Amino acid sequence: SARKCATAPCRAMVRPGSGSAAGRCEACDEAFHIFTCMWGQVQLLRLCTLLCRNHVTLLEWLTSTGCGASTMLLSSLMCVVVPDEATISAAICSSLASTWAALPGEVDSGGMFELLVHVNLLAGLAWSLMTGRPACEGWAASGPSIRCLFSLVFFFTALARLNRDYHDTGKSATVALWLSTADALCARLRIPPRCVDALGDRVWHVALRVCLLGVEVAGLAVPLLLWQGHVVPGLGLAWMFTFALASTAAFDFSCLLVATMPFWVPPQNVLVLRWMTLASPARLGALAVGAALLGPAMLQRSGTQRNARLASVAWLFAAHPLPYLLASTGVASLAVPSMGAQLCAGELAQQAVGASSWGFVHLVSGLTVAAAVLNGAAPYLGLKTQATWSVLSNLQVEGGVTNHMLIPAWTQIFGYAAECVTITKSNVPLLQEQHTIVGGTSRLSVFRGFAERNCVQAGIHTGAALCGELPEEEGDVIMPYTIPLVELRRLISAQTMPLLQEFFCGVHALWRASQIRGAAWRADEGIGQPVGGGAALGRPQVACLPLHGRGAACRTQQQRRRRLGKQRRGAGPG
Repeated sequence: SARKCATAPCRAMVRPGSGSAAGRCEACDEAFHIFTCMWGQVQLLRLCTLLCRNHVTLLEWLTSTGCGASTMLLSSLMCVVVPDEATISAAICSSLASTWAALPGEVDSGGMFELLVHVNLLAGLAWSLMTGRPACEGWAASGPSIRCLFSLVFFFTALARLNRDYHDTGKSATVALWLSTADALCARLRIPPRCVDALGDRVWHVALRVCLLGVEVAGLAVPLLLWQGHVVPGLGLAWMFTFALASTAAFDFSCLLVATMPFWVPPQNVLVLRWMTLASPARLGALAVGAALLGPAMLQRSGTQRNARLASVAWLFAAHPLPYLLASTGVASLAVPSMGAQLCAGELAQQAVGASSWGFVHLVSGLTVAAAVLNGAAPYLGLKTQATWSVLSNLQVEGGVTNHMLIPAWTQIFGYAAECVTITKSNVPLLQEQHTIVGGTSRLSVFRGFAERNCVQAGIHTGAALCGELPEEEGDVIMPYTIPLVELRRLISAQTMPLLQEFFCGVHALWRASQIRGAAWRADEGIGQPVGGGAALGRPQVACLPLHGRGAACRTQQQRRRRLGKQRRGAGPG
């Protein structure tokens, strides 16, 4: 349904005959330019994060990716310098091309949300161009679907936290994040560990339980408040969640969520953000920060992620939604009392979209919302576990089991996450860095005694491909670990197929008797095809994968012994 541009009629100046039959609202026009500049700033931050996660320099990325990378960089810069429909369209198209090339394995939760938002923005801008309307109307027309995507992200994040491991203070990732943050704060304040121990472990256990329940209740309250129209408390809680998320490797995801918050308020309220976007000092400052982040990344592969995280925290404070949530509905510099009864262009655009129930923007919005629902429900359907908006949730659905308290395992009608293998050793870089623990009990100083006495796991499990740079003092790459078999195939293909290099991978495959009809499995052009039979049905198998290029045979130790026996008898290789 069409959203009112303000609680009272829009009093902004309207220029009759300026692009549409109803006129053009200058407040909506400037709000669109402010959003374009904010989005360009976030895209520059995302670009710096992309370089850190791929372990490449800016020159290497520009050389290997081609003209698409240059277009992405230049369009993001132009969105900051000259924010208009042309620059944001170029930034959206280049980002869509880059994200499409990275699907499915190299896109994180922020990339999936960014992809769906870009599709809606592109549909709205294309609709305004085809109908001869101003770009601000197309931007406003994409607002309902982007608001729905925003709510769905928080809904599925809260849903994923309804599991047993999240509410276990010894395993919860939220507890690990809380302990690391509190430990760093107490260390800065020079609070000795004996002060923490003096309160007693029971007090801290109660505090952690209250923290877990408070985060869960607040997470469920965000989409409910937004869907009920209580925007101020809903966005306030949402910003608190994004600020906490900024302390992890997903800080760019936090900036993406905050950058879409202006869609929840009337366009003229967004004008209070002019000081950080359209003002000349703000543009110069944004370019200076971009140069400070991308300059060191020009020739070096490390040392930039920490600066990008600090820049993201500063940006989150600057783009706090409270100023424009509490802003007045009118704009003093553009107010014209005689035009108070007219509707603004944003409201007219959304009314036009709502009038044609099967219009272009409406159809694209429905498809993206359906894709968002499918992406959030993918872990419970057995489709995938990555980029499903379940960050810091402790959700486990691999191997045909689940720790969720409401959704049972039989809902996993697809088997992509059911067949899992344990990687024991490999020389493939992607497999070596697939499982990472950031932090840990040994890295705590003030709360270390409490964590050791109560067996609290103070490390956050993630992947080095997503957290980028991993200094030795912050985390460790560990092995063995368990991943779905389809993910193993993707990682091997992504790492070795283009290079045609020889590699090996030690795998411990746990198969149930109902899933396999033999003791051995092989990987001729398709890992995971069960073959053979015998008394070892369902027994854990150890396989070695000496694959070459596109993949040779994968033989178990039993097959190797059989082959050696034939060779000794003169029968030749089997």
